[in-house]
Amino acid sequence: MRPMRRIPFPFLVLLLMSISGRGLLAADLEALPEFLRSDPFGAIVAPDRSGAELASSIYGTQHRVMLTGCRGGYVSFHLVVKLPSPGAYSLDVAISDPTNKIQIDLFREWFHFTESDKHYYPDALIPVNATYSSRLPEPDNAIPQQIAQSFWVDVYIPPDVRPETQSWREDHESSDPTHGAGFPHSRR
Repeated sequence: MRPMRRIPFPFLVLLLMSISGRGLLAADLEALPEFLRSDPFGAIVAPDRSGAELASSIYGTQHRVMLTGCRGGYVSFHLVVKLPSPGAYSLDVAISDPTNKIQIDLFREWFHFTESDKHYYPDALIPVNATYSSRLPEPDNAIPQQIAQSFWVDVYIPPDVRPETQSWREDHESSDPTHGAGFPHSRR
């Protein structure tokens, strides 16, 4: 049996994401590297803050989300939906892959309150559909004044996919016409 050969595969996120906040002034979507976790209020959790300056490491040029992985492997990151106040939102994560080989899995992060330091931490991952609608605070997690919900995104890069660069934008929709600048993404 031949040993598996890992070929580096630069992967700039190839997702079409949209968020819409109905009846809201603004809605934001932020990508975070896998090692920075958000709390239900949109801040980086205290134990991860020493690496917070690395949050921009997930962004390449022109503020495009950029992930690097190997063919035959996964790349992962957090998506954080932030609202200015509790309310309804929807998130649609889709992949633009004409070969239909690249696979995406989306998980909602469940927050647990720890008595020892009186803070919330994302812990369990709940599989959700790529089109997800809910409201903040999340009804089943019931965190008072929750204004952010984080999601874990796994992207599988098949071993036979061809490296290439693609670009796209996602659009935010909200009732504030000055908000909704979009969230650009690329894959290389």
